Amino acid sequence: MEIISALWIQYTLDEHSNICIQSWLNLNYTVNLYTYSSLKVFKNNNNICLNSKINVIDANIILKKTESDFLPLSDMFRFHLLNKSSKCLWIDTDMFLLKRLPKTNFVSSEHSNQTGAFKTKDRTKTPNIGIISQISGNLLNWTNIIKKCEKNNTKQNSNNNNFMKIYQKEMMTKPNLVAEPELYCPISWCYAKEIYTKKDVIGTKYGIDQHNIDWILDNSFSIHLWRNLFRTKKYEIKKDSIYSRLKDLVKQDYNICIPSYNRLIGIQQKTLEMLKQNNINKINIFVSTTKDYDEYKKADIGNIILVPSNYNGIGAVRDYIINKWAPNKSNIIMIDDDIEKIISKENTNVDLKTFFPQFFDKLEEMDLFFGGVPLCANRFFMKNEWSSNLKYISGATQFVRVDYSKEEISSHYRHFEDYFYNLAYHLRDGGILRWNGCSPITKNYNLVGGICDEMGSLEKRLDCEKIADEIIDKFGNKAVSKYWKKKSARGPACLNLRLNSHYNKKNNKK
Repeated sequence: MEIISALWIQYTLDEHSNICIQSWLNLNYTVNLYTYSSLKVFKNNNNICLNSKINVIDANIILKKTESDFLPLSDMFRFHLLNKSSKCLWIDTDMFLLKRLPKTNFVSSEHSNQTGAFKTKDRTKTPNIGIISQISGNLLNWTNIIKKCEKNNTKQNSNNNNFMKIYQKEMMTKPNLVAEPELYCPISWCYAKEIYTKKDVIGTKYGIDQHNIDWILDNSFSIHLWRNLFRTKKYEIKKDSIYSRLKDLVKQDYNICIPSYNRLIGIQQKTLEMLKQNNINKINIFVSTTKDYDEYKKADIGNIILVPSNYNGIGAVRDYIINKWAPNKSNIIMIDDDIEKIISKENTNVDLKTFFPQFFDKLEEMDLFFGGVPLCANRFFMKNEWSSNLKYISGATQFVRVDYSKEEISSHYRHFEDYFYNLAYHLRDGGILRWNGCSPITKNYNLVGGICDEMGSLEKRLDCEKIADEIIDKFGNKAVSKYWKKKSARGPACLNLRLNSHYNKKNNKK
């Protein structure tokens, strides 16, 4: 199930809904957002989430709007929606998603009070409507629930919870479908204030043992933000609170683009695992064959894009990403599919959540559009400094500011395409940005999948003198030259290119 259905009754989205819906989009879901607001105005407001993956739909096609309070109206709406579709993934707009949801039927739940005046008898969890995953047949007899709610309609003004109590009673007849609170609602309502005022949540209230936030980020699928409590209690949002931390998670203003070939297991174990550990989202994986597309799609590992068949080879794939797929004025990071980690000069793993936006800030500051890091994991050669001269930037990790107003740079090369981009961007923009204090850990000549597999063999990959000569002819031997690289622990003996770090197009002629 790739489509999330949600309802927004009021006029424009509030901040809670914006960041929650953005968290869904970052996980590559499409959203059917039903609303009773003016669709024209709604589509034109400046919400961060409104983009091509948001379908704004008139809610009246599901249920005609009544004059009732919004809580019973929203309850009845979701019951009617679920009754009309046996395949539906419903999520409330104050549910923040941390990871993609399992493709099974289930409903979320919350902790029940185990002590105090409102102690819940005979159970530790209560079904709620935060997430209702109905993707393979109806969970309940929704028609019967709707009839019971209509019968109780006269009581709704005195108690807005009537409809929900009917739903919960019916849902408890199928306890195997009620997920544990830790999975989808790990922060209990009694800790709602802590979401907005504390860095962490831990302790025991009403007999409910509360996990800390790091455990939740690692083990839960979502967090309920308890928006109604926030509004009624008027909690003050602290700068370093959990809520602020979640806001930062969706602020990622760049897309991760991973070209991949025949490496489903490898990409899961390496690059995707590295990104997961750093809480990096907006992950797009580009494949060139229908076989890879089907396998990667089935594995549910991110947004899978099948590159058009006329883009053959890694250079052409990078060309497609930069010049065809990426939106104008966007930021993209191209990462190889076999990166284990990125290490610093201090031999620690680089905090990518911090490093990636810093890199784009520096690119913008220097008015440059291409950059990256070297491919040399020897700390002796690392320096904690920026450079903008013609130093080699590995294809393993490249940063690009996309600007269609500038001269298009494209490569058709199936090898040495990274050198081509280094030279072309340096020539066009007057420099390329490199951070010299870190390097990705990867196997340059991995024979399983990747460029070696795509070209047919390691020997074919290394037999690239014709490509080398073409690049030298295009950019001049004062900018780039070829040499024979000796066999080493990093790879076999082969022809390679060398960039002239002192090259300046104003002072050097072809």
